[in-house]
Amino acid sequence: MNTLCMALAQINTTVGDLQGNAERILCYAKAAADQAAQLVVFPELALSGYPPEDLVLKNSFVSDCERIIQQLADEFPPDLVAVIGAPCRVDHLVRNTAVVLARGTIHARYSKMLLPNYGVFDEKRHFAPGETGLILEINGLRIGIHICEDSWFAEKAPTRLLQGIGLDALINLSASPYFRRKLSVRELTLAQTARQLNAPLFYCNLIGGQDELVFDGASLIFDQEGQLIARANQFREELILHTLNVPKHTHPPPPPPPPPP
Repeated sequence: MNTLCMALAQINTTVGDLQGNAERILCYAKAAADQAAQLVVFPELALSGYPPEDLVLKNSFVSDCERIIQQLADEFPPDLVAVIGAPCRVDHLVRNTAVVLARGTIHARYSKMLLPNYGVFDEKRHFAPGETGLILEINGLRIGIHICEDSWFAEKAPTRLLQGIGLDALINLSASPYFRRKLSVRELTLAQTARQLNAPLFYCNLIGGQDELVFDGASLIFDQEGQLIARANQFREELILHTLNVPKHTHPPPPPPPPPP
C-alpha cells in the first residue's frame, strides 16, 4: 500500500502583502509538518493574494514573488512537499502558477490553463495561459495539479491531459468567490471531475475578503467515485488532513507529447 498524508491549508491572505502572506504560509506549513503531513496545499495565488490585478503587470512585484518563494523553499520543513499559488514568470511570461517546493528547491511549476474572463474575473488581461499538465511522483503515487477553473470543465484540456495515466489523486488550488448556493455548484462540478479521472480530488480554497469579493473556504475532499468525504468550515482559516491509501500498482507510461504544429 502506498500512503500519503495530505493537508489543505485554507488561509486568509492580503493582496500585495507578500511578507505577511509568506509568514502565514510558513506557519501553516510547519503546523502541517507537526501533524505528520507529507504534502501541504495552499490556495490559488496565496502568496500575492487574490486577485492581484495590475500588481502583476509590475516586473518588480513578480520578481519579489519569485524571491520570496525561494526564501520559503529554504525555510520549509525538509521532508514536506508544498504546493503554493503565486504569480511567476514561466518561459518569460507571467502566469498564474502552482509552485512545488521540495527539499529546499523549487521542484516544479504548473501554470493555470483555463483563465476565466467573465463576471469578477479578468485573468486573461494579467496572465498567459499554461499549455501542459504536471504530474508529481510522491511515495510512488501520481498526483496531478489543477488551478481553480482547470477542474470545472471535464471535457477540456486540463482534465483530458490527466486521463488514462494512472492518476492517484488530483489537487486543485482555488480562489473561488462566494455567492449564494456556490458551495453546491462546486461540489457537483468537482465530483464530476473526480469521477471522470477516477481519482480522489483535494480542493483547497481561499478565505477572506478583497474589495467586493468574499472567499468562503469550504475546502473539499472527494473520493474517486465523486463522494464527498471531507469539508472544511466556511469563512474560517483551517488545516484539514487526509491520508491517501492506494494499493501498489504499475503505472502506465505518460502519454507522448503532442506533435509540433
